[in-house]
Amino acid sequence: LSPSYFIVVGVVLLLSALLFPRFNLYQAWRGASLFDEVKAVTLAWALVLFLLFTFAFTTKMGINFSRGWIGTWASLGWIALISGRIFLRVGLRWLRSHGFNQRRIVIVGGEGLGEELAKRLQASSWIGLQVEGFFSACQDHPEPGVPILGGLPDVAAYVEEERIDQVWIALPIREQ
Repeated sequence: LSPSYFIVVGVVLLLSALLFPRFNLYQAWRGASLFDEVKAVTLAWALVLFLLFTFAFTTKMGINFSRGWIGTWASLGWIALISGRIFLRVGLRWLRSHGFNQRRIVIVGGEGLGEELAKRLQASSWIGLQVEGFFSACQDHPEPGVPILGGLPDVAAYVEEERIDQVWIALPIREQ
């Protein structure tokens, strides 16, 4: 391969580094669907290739490159990006279901919606969200194993003291 092929790879790496953050590809995709992630990667990769092909066309440099090589390289690049994302998801899912890479959350509002939310999160250990408990005006235990941590005025102090990662609001609209 001539050195110009390596230049193309370098340009694509640079374009990817500039454009992929615009598609939020470097953010946590915890809880998002695989379809949404694949769609974002595909759109970002398509934009990178579009800009590369536009540049090659307007500068008439495209004639210097094998269409077969470009097509194969573009396809394998997309496959590598998607495969890497799937491999990462599988690895993170395994780690989270074994207690690693957890986010500690509390739920404000224990009755009804809060109970349902806690049940779903507990049934989805692979997502890596650990429910520490509820803050509610009602002092009944809404879900076995998930304690009532206090009332609504206690949320801020508990979150700060216990270094909680997320607070989920599950109050009925009339109480918000």
